[in-house]
Amino acid sequence: MSQDKKKIFVYDEATKKEMEVDECGFEPEGLARKYLCINGKWDDYIHMEMYT
Repeated sequence: MSQDKKKIFVYDEATKKEMEVDECGFEPEGLARKYLCINGKWDDYIHMEMYT
């Protein structure tokens, strides 16, 4: 029996969006430091997963 795993990364300062994905069943797995560079600024993202 296999499970599918869905992953998302939520911008660390987007607490409202994080609460919305919590309601969908995603659980925080960790913090990805300096995960993505936009306009020369590296940002942290919250790594979240859900098994289906």
